Amino acid sequence: MKTELVVALIASGASVCVALMSLATAVISQKYAARASRAIEALKFEFTTTLAKQSVIDSQLNESLVSLKLAIQEIQQAKNEIQLILSSIRSSLDSKTALHRITCLREESFKCYEENLASLNEFESNALHRAKNQVLSVENFLKESLRHKRYVSELSSADKQHLMFLRSNLSDLQQLLRDSREERLYERRM
Repeated sequence: MKTELVVALIASGASVCVALMSLATAVISQKYAARASRAIEALKFEFTTTLAKQSVIDSQLNESLVSLKLAIQEIQQAKNEIQLILSSIRSSLDSKTALHRITCLREESFKCYEENLASLNEFESNALHRAKNQVLSVENFLKESLRHKRYVSELSSADKQHLMFLRSNLSDLQQLLRDSREERLYERRM
């Protein structure tokens, strides 16, 4: 019987050792699983935070691109009105109509500046501010120049040259805004 007892004791001792090793393996596995789970949660949080930040950045970029587009269009409208005045012949455009159109354009220019200022960076807002002031200068210049004229075609060559100069300034400002828009689009792609 001693042999059976020794075999039973060895078997039970081996079983206890296997059970202890299984317990240690389970504890270690659970510990690594908890670490892995924490690491996965940290990565999920970081990804979600980064995605949220990128979403805000994209939203701001889209908003500024829309504002730049509107500013560029507003400047183009001013250039078109100046060109209409410069191109008028004989009685094709009376002074009163031209002044009314330029006044409406100036009001739209001020409105565009006010509505889009918050979406633009400092450089862009300065360019748009200067464009707005150029449109105001055009309005003031035409009010003075057309004071006693029935038709805009009666403007002197010097007056037309000054209008071309103001139009050229608007083109330069428009190009600055276009370049800024292109830079933003380039940065977005990167």
